[in-house]
Amino acid sequence: MSRKLVAWITSVVALGPLLVAPSATARVEAVSEYTKAQTFSAALRFVRVDRGYEVTEKDAEAAYVLFRYPVPGSKSEANGSVEVVETPSGVKIFVQLPKLPEYHEAMLRDALLRNCPLTQFT
Repeated sequence: MSRKLVAWITSVVALGPLLVAPSATARVEAVSEYTKAQTFSAALRFVRVDRGYEVTEKDAEAAYVLFRYPVPGSKSEANGSVEVVETPSGVKIFVQLPKLPEYHEAMLRDALLRNCPLTQFT
């Protein structure tokens, strides 16, 4: 093999992982002092009634809500989710808007927390 080919292959192998875009898994979370069922109910009410977002899917047993999030300052919408998870340390709320910057998730979480005063940031 020529030196140029070896150098090229080495470069591709070394830089390959850097060229692949990471998946968007950012999310913000909070801790709720309410039960899982109470927190899910509050989250669903917040998304559907308080914010007026279109709920595309919900499951009370699995405690998640999928919805369409109207992007502020734009005519477009993004998919979003609120998940409520029971952990040994308490109930956690996860807010995700995968295609948007994290501050959108934080703003949505903060508004949700104002409706559930016994929650705290993590």
